[in-house]
Amino acid sequence: MDRVGQYLCVAIVTFADKRPHPVFPRWYGYVSIWATMTSLPPTLNVFFKSGPFAWNGALAWWLQVSCIFAWVIATLVVLLRAINQQQAEETAGLLAGRTDRNGEVTPASCAIEMRFEEIEQLQA
Repeated sequence: MDRVGQYLCVAIVTFADKRPHPVFPRWYGYVSIWATMTSLPPTLNVFFKSGPFAWNGALAWWLQVSCIFAWVIATLVVLLRAINQQQAEETAGLLAGRTDRNGEVTPASCAIEMRFEEIEQLQA
């Protein structure tokens, strides 16, 4: 049942991100909700000794395993895209001279950019 909490938290964070380019796409929030819903039937396995709700049944075991597998693959894809996007944004910011190595705009990085502009004006 601990996975249900994890899936719900990921879905809430995904839907709460209202930026123009969110870290996680909305479809990933829906996948997390789907994973939450498919994780609930195995909680009934204590009441059944055979059938689809038993501990080794189709709903309690195989649905759960396939759901976890699909969610892990989706998480891998989404996180790799987010890492690549963050690296591209940091590289673009460093090339523009507006951010430091952590991707943050600082007075020092702005001062360095202003110094380069002054040097270019003096050389012209």
